[in-house]
Amino acid sequence: MSLSKKEGYCWATNEYFKNLFGVSKQTISKSISSLSKYSYIVLKYDKKAKNNSKRVIMLSEVLKNQISGIKNNLNTGNQDNLK
Repeated sequence: MSLSKKEGYCWATNEYFKNLFGVSKQTISKSISSLSKYSYIVLKYDKKAKNNSKRVIMLSEVLKNQISGIKNNLNTGNQDNLK
């Protein structure tokens, strides 16, 4: 999520994630595919780029709403504790 905070999307490669998490490219590829399949992220590809090398990863609206709800619950819970 932090990679998409500034622009609203992330363009990190599988190689970047592989090095970040210390797993194989295959694991990264399967993970990203699963996240997309279950609508946690949205993937967009530049059709002009070689081998889909220009990919944009965005959080889905469903996930954004879930995160927003969690943040709201945390803020409400903290305010209740201050009373």
